Amino acid sequence: MSCGQTHRLLSAFVDGELSGADMMRVREHVRNCPACSTDLDDIRLLKCALGQLRPISVSEGLEERLIEALGAAEVPVSVRIWDWLRSTLGRRLEPASAAVALCAGMLALSVGHLPQPSQWDDNVAKALAQPPPVVSTPVSRTSEGLIAASAAESEFRLPGDQVIRPVSAATLTPASAVSFSIR
Repeated sequence: MSCGQTHRLLSAFVDGELSGADMMRVREHVRNCPACSTDLDDIRLLKCALGQLRPISVSEGLEERLIEALGAAEVPVSVRIWDWLRSTLGRRLEPASAAVALCAGMLALSVGHLPQPSQWDDNVAKALAQPPPVVSTPVSRTSEGLIAASAAESEFRLPGDQVIRPVSAATLTPASAVSFSIR
């Protein structure tokens, strides 16, 4: 038997609470180990001294005065809130606390494994940083004719015998660029 095992059983050995086999092993170890023998003597002396104590009588109302003094002591808000949570939620709070602690630990571990800004490969950001390509659309003959007709203030014929005449400049508003009337 080791000193640690013996030390845990010394109080029960003095009180005679061990089984016969355990009593024999503790007695054999104490006989061969001076440190455990000294601890056994100290425990015997302590138990003997505690056995000689006499009960004391307290004054009337001591319990009430102690409770009143404890109630008057200022308890920090954080302690009061924590006590209220423990009393209200009881055991139901423990799984949630464990889950929060686990998530916080996983987050702390994963932060070191995140890609650094120099390693980011963001194709969308790259595309937004590039200027948009200039699209050149061919000008059709119809749009060329409309431009020419508006400049000359003459009418323009569309396929299907539709005629486009520009509106007079006097009726244009500054917000409108070019207006046409179709007949």
